[in-house]
Amino acid sequence: MNHDPDYFDVEGTSYELGFKEGLRDGKTSGLLEGRQFGLEQAFDRFRPFGVIQGLIEVWEVDRQVLIETNAKVRRTIGSLKVLVANVPESNKDEDVEDFTRRFRQANAKLKVLSSLLGEPVLVAPSEIQEEDAIEDTRSLKRPGLPP
Repeated sequence: MNHDPDYFDVEGTSYELGFKEGLRDGKTSGLLEGRQFGLEQAFDRFRPFGVIQGLIEVWEVDRQVLIETNAKVRRTIGSLKVLVANVPESNKDEDVEDFTRRFRQANAKLKVLSSLLGEPVLVAPSEIQEEDAIEDTRSLKRPGLPP
């Protein structure tokens, strides 16, 4: 008769085997899921810069005469090109701040260009806008309540 302690402890042996397999599979799938999640987040974060770059290229072809004759449009598009060029891609604090600064400035320049070109410019919202959007409800009129 086999007196091996593992022979009598089928539950413990199965638990150990399952734990080791789960740990091994978890490491592999965790890395893959983490990479996929990172790519999705990066895509969402950098998409607005791609849209802006595409708008600039279209305007340079479609609005060439206006750009050549209007100095403000020319300067604003030039500034926008500088903002979307070489956007930092790391997660260092100073790079994240630079990214956020560039994003806000690019949105402001897009609003100016929208006015100058006479066409609406819509860029997909980013989490930067959502985080920093603060409503001041004190200025809203509330029926029946004092301001």
